[in-house]
Amino acid sequence: MKRHANLPPLSALCAFEVAGRHESFTKAAEELCLTQSAVSRHVRSLETHLGIALFRREHRGVRLTPAGRELCEAVALGFAHIASSARLVRRQSRRDRLSVGMHTAIASLFVAPRLSSFRQAHPDIDLHIVTLERNLVPRADRYDVCIVMGYQPEPDFVSELLFREEIYPVCAPSYLEGRHPLRGPEDLPRETLLHLDDAYYRGPGSPIGWERWLELFGAALRPGPRGLVFNSYAMVIQTAARGAGVALGWHNLVCDYVHEGSLVRPVEQSCCLDREQHLVVPVELAEKEEVVAFTDWLKHEIRDALHDSAPSPDRHPRALPSMCSSRSG
Repeated sequence: MKRHANLPPLSALCAFEVAGRHESFTKAAEELCLTQSAVSRHVRSLETHLGIALFRREHRGVRLTPAGRELCEAVALGFAHIASSARLVRRQSRRDRLSVGMHTAIASLFVAPRLSSFRQAHPDIDLHIVTLERNLVPRADRYDVCIVMGYQPEPDFVSELLFREEIYPVCAPSYLEGRHPLRGPEDLPRETLLHLDDAYYRGPGSPIGWERWLELFGAALRPGPRGLVFNSYAMVIQTAARGAGVALGWHNLVCDYVHEGSLVRPVEQSCCLDREQHLVVPVELAEKEEVVAFTDWLKHEIRDALHDSAPSPDRHPRALPSMCSSRSG
């Protein structure tokens, strides 16, 4: 007896699972790139094979029968198991290749300048850094490791806090030469402000902009030209370091510039956000040697960088009710 003789046709099962998930032949046809009639034929053939109705055909659509719902759940579970196994086999076949997805700003301002130390420690790992000008979605982007802003826990992934956000104005020392001293946030609207166009950042990972930052300190942008606007945070910081204006610095990304003196803080106020940066890894890869090597290295580099650039104790930001802070001293 053939081992799979009792299995229905896989093409029919696939069409049925999608149609059952949507309870719509039309949506199933769109997802599978088939015609609605083709989906209907697949479902009919499966019902004939099993000798039972799987859907109730109603005037405005279809609904799963109790038997159909039970089968749909079983098929979905089976497909999920196959997909998980295939993903694991695919990753194992790549051996030591490691894909890491992150925002372009993190890659260019923090990770890239430090990669030589990773290469020296792990020369056999084929590291593939993928950068995006948006926040990552681990389930959709499917990298071995993701760095995600404002990550919300979800099944099948493990996450670890990398750092929290502190944001303060930064500019080049040359920008301040020959200008009146800036006493506080109220003086900033008359300066050349460098803006990040946040159209790509809506949602939990949305960064704070000048309008919101100034508002937290009782100041406001002036009507008229906004200054310079970029869609890349790395360009914002590089432009600030060349003396073209004042930018909002995310401490974890500008700490190297501040430490070396190419950027300074023209005012003392800073804003501490609830949003956090997380390291996110699929559960099945959490113990993989290459993943552990990269994540351990990254956490070590972050600890070293933030320790070296931390404010002295007497100037550490203190929390204010508005989630903002001002360095004392």
